[in-house]
Amino acid sequence: MKPEDFEAIRQNDTEFVTSEEFSKIKWIVNEHEDIYVPDYTDVLRVAFTFKFLRGRISDLASLLSGRDFDTCDYQKAIAENSFAKLKEGVLEFVSKTDFQRYLMIVKSTGIISPATIRSQNVLNFGYALYLLLRSKGEDAAIIEKVVRWWMVLTILTGRYSESPQSTFDYDIKWFQAYDTMKFLEHTEAGELSDAFWNNILVTKLNTSVASNPMFYVFLMAQVKMGDYGFLSE
Repeated sequence: MKPEDFEAIRQNDTEFVTSEEFSKIKWIVNEHEDIYVPDYTDVLRVAFTFKFLRGRISDLASLLSGRDFDTCDYQKAIAENSFAKLKEGVLEFVSKTDFQRYLMIVKSTGIISPATIRSQNVLNFGYALYLLLRSKGEDAAIIEKVVRWWMVLTILTGRYSESPQSTFDYDIKWFQAYDTMKFLEHTEAGELSDAFWNNILVTKLNTSVASNPMFYVFLMAQVKMGDYGFLSE
């Protein structure tokens, strides 16, 4: 939120300014980090994914309309519950503590500039995963390790490049149902085998495209290890 936007809201929407929702987001005016700058669709996507354990936004529209996916009819109670649940998810998204802790995890991965990561889907699912693991009561050290590990895996494999909503849906359900570390290790074994490191990665690095995500992971690794850049002091 830009300072001028904050001031415009404060002056023109006095009812909203006195609400619980405004008190939860006003800290954003002093937040200057530009690595993860979500818009309203990102907020809805993350809140919906971790709170409803679904990845298809069309399902959100159906739930807010009151659809019962088992009977295929519509019920007022489902609509009311869905709106309440979505509100909870949005308020958890805008929690200053959680948002800033997530940014710390992102930066600890080696992502120190928005130019380093070109997929908003990676950041969105990373935050949904962080919030889900927090809600499950996972240890903070485990959460940090899993989120960092998963983000690197998804960048390397381009996991959310195609059919991201379907993949969000699949991943969030498995992270909820399975042991967190076991699912992570199972996915890594399937996606990042020796064949990936010895052949696929080498082939994909052989390109002149500057925005190659594999190369960005290499830069992230240099940041993580504290390496010096060319001609750097």
